[in-house]
Amino acid sequence: MHLKEITLLPEKYPVKNIYPYSLEIFNATGKIVLNKPVTFFTGENGSGKSTLLRAIAHRCGIHLSKSRYRIKGLYLLDEPENALSPKKQLELLKILNESSQAGHAQFIIATHSPILLALPEACIYSFDHIPIKPVQYEETEYYQIYRDFLNDRDKYLKLI
Repeated sequence: MHLKEITLLPEKYPVKNIYPYSLEIFNATGKIVLNKPVTFFTGENGSGKSTLLRAIAHRCGIHLSKSRYRIKGLYLLDEPENALSPKKQLELLKILNESSQAGHAQFIIATHSPILLALPEACIYSFDHIPIKPVQYEETEYYQIYRDFLNDRDKYLKLI
């Protein structure tokens, strides 16, 4: 593993009343343990997941980029599903699975995708809880909404 944990140090933030330093989640969360080859950050927009991803990149001196994921290293992906069809998300899921099993790469991914979140053995952290906490796949709001919609879309279509 390239990174073993993320430690948030609110006492060292330059200010406390300006975004993102003012987010309660960054003040209430002490550590995030990274003990799996793939870690997902999930939560509503504005919850801080992409901000934390950028902070990790900055602290590590790396740039967020698209890559082929075959090179040893740490990969930070910010909502990769935005540019991918469901079929392409499944292809990315396969790449993540193969790369994590090979043990040469570590991924930290901010996502809303229930397809990507389904990766076996990945760790999922929810930014919808304060402090940030690990959750099971079936506990994610994205899984629950997609499951419920696909099981009874008429219930949701009545709301539009």
